[in-house]
Amino acid sequence: MAGLAAIHSVGSSLATWLRNRYPASLAADHGCSFRLLSSSELAQLDESPGEATCALYLHRIGHDSVARHLRSGAGGDTQPLALTLHYFVTVIAAGALAEHTIAAWVARELHEHPLLDASLLSADAGWRRDEVVQIQPDPLEPEVLARIWESFRHTHRLTLPYVVRTVCLDPSRETDHAPVVAIRTGLASLEAVRNLAVLP
Repeated sequence: MAGLAAIHSVGSSLATWLRNRYPASLAADHGCSFRLLSSSELAQLDESPGEATCALYLHRIGHDSVARHLRSGAGGDTQPLALTLHYFVTVIAAGALAEHTIAAWVARELHEHPLLDASLLSADAGWRRDEVVQIQPDPLEPEVLARIWESFRHTHRLTLPYVVRTVCLDPSRETDHAPVVAIRTGLASLEAVRNLAVLP
């Protein structure tokens, strides 16, 4: 399990991994930048880039019900938050040959190497040594994908949808909040209240 930086760590690590694996022979013909984009960055993505762009965008975070039985360490009673991260990978290039070739390379790489272990995930999230996340094709409906692109006011683009599972977040152990104060209340008899009200 990892900390709050885990979600960003997965996306940035995946972009870095693809960037590092992109072969020089392919880059000589089809130069490409691999980028993890926020919603605002995706909305402003250039329609006519000089160099091809392979963009990774996290469009949904889901809950992994299969991993709900996990516990946070030996003897722990707290259930970790198990998440699925839903990305789409889009390739934007000036020509069809570059766009299709880069997309084919990405699809093949993720098919042949569907796991990212702690050695490939950025250390800022505090991953355990034995942690692994799996990358799988996401059966995203074409209508859903079309609505996503319309929301960014872009025409439909070549898209490869993937889901990453399972990303478990460490339970919160923060203690910097104010202490909880317990107050006990009880009921007194009407006669006792009357007695208290009697002046000497």
